[in-house]
Amino acid sequence: LISDIVNSIEMPVILDASGLASFAGRYKDLQKASAKLILTPHIGEFSKLINRPAPFIMENSQSIAKEFAMKNNAILVLKKHNTAVSDGANLYINQSGTPAMASAGSGDVLSGIIGALSAIDKDLFEAASFAVFIHGLAGEIAEEEKGNGLTATDLIENIPSAFAKLKALC
Repeated sequence: LISDIVNSIEMPVILDASGLASFAGRYKDLQKASAKLILTPHIGEFSKLINRPAPFIMENSQSIAKEFAMKNNAILVLKKHNTAVSDGANLYINQSGTPAMASAGSGDVLSGIIGALSAIDKDLFEAASFAVFIHGLAGEIAEEEKGNGLTATDLIENIPSAFAKLKALC
């Protein structure tokens, strides 16, 4: 089903978790996609996708992100501390966020922000990079209020505050 979707529609598709798992070990099938893909794996998911050890990916995340994105005509959002975003030509390393965000549902919140910003900004690399920053900033704000162990809901509730904080800085 996921292969059919990415091969038959021509609008951007965000693949995370189960969507990515359906391509585990056969990621080159993504090259056939007619959709512009935004992939949002964490290190473990990416390790399964490309069949490479997680420590190798961690050590080489920037070059791997850029190379993978270029070869697969995709935007790669490689989630980790200092998430790497690449479209193959450009590389953004995020500086916002906190370890308190490492909880179930956090990636779903990020995918939602990417989807929303992609609908506004047709430059998918810029939309994904900005979404990663806003997601991290929302996490920082939530951590200031609630401490460690944030939930996805904590992040969602602080997205407006992240935009307001960024607007105040501009």
